[in-house]
Amino acid sequence: MMNKAWGLEVGGWRRTRASAAGAHRSSLQAPHFKLAASQRGFTLLEMIVAVGIFSIVMLLATGAYLTLINLNRQVQGVNTVVTNLSFVLEDMARNIRTGSQYCVGGCSTSRFTYRNTQGQTVEYTLDNAGAVTRTIGAATEELTDPAHMTVSSLRFYPVGYAKGDGIQPHVTIVLIGTAKVQNGNPVTFDIQTTATERLIDL
Repeated sequence: MMNKAWGLEVGGWRRTRASAAGAHRSSLQAPHFKLAASQRGFTLLEMIVAVGIFSIVMLLATGAYLTLINLNRQVQGVNTVVTNLSFVLEDMARNIRTGSQYCVGGCSTSRFTYRNTQGQTVEYTLDNAGAVTRTIGAATEELTDPAHMTVSSLRFYPVGYAKGDGIQPHVTIVLIGTAKVQNGNPVTFDIQTTATERLIDL
């Protein structure tokens, strides 16, 4: 009959039509895979621990970065103060070098006078606000800004200004004070320079 199972027998081995069809169906089924332990995802606890460690590292890195920014601002503030002080001292020394008749209007450790190239009397002194001032005639100007730095001491040590003493006139200038640095502690400075008159006056 046509609907009956039929089979082939080859060398003593018999395979029926039904068994062949079953084997064919099993071969068409989707294969099943078993994931290895290393292919599984993270657990909730592992994720919490990872996020916590990452947060701590980022917090430390941010703190260090902000500290470096603050230090950089302080260094820039100190450099600005030093630059301003150097400019003031250099300006004073250059004008005193080209001048003459040191102590023409009288001198003291906190006051220095001389005549400039136009024959005007120039006076350097320290005002009550802690600023270095220069007076030419009736005009007075501040050479330092008390909002950024306070000069607590301005000293002049002139030598050789007396006629016939055999010493070339020169003066040593000493500045002592504190500078106000943004987002930092005040910086103390103590600097000096010496100016010698260019005209021979022995």
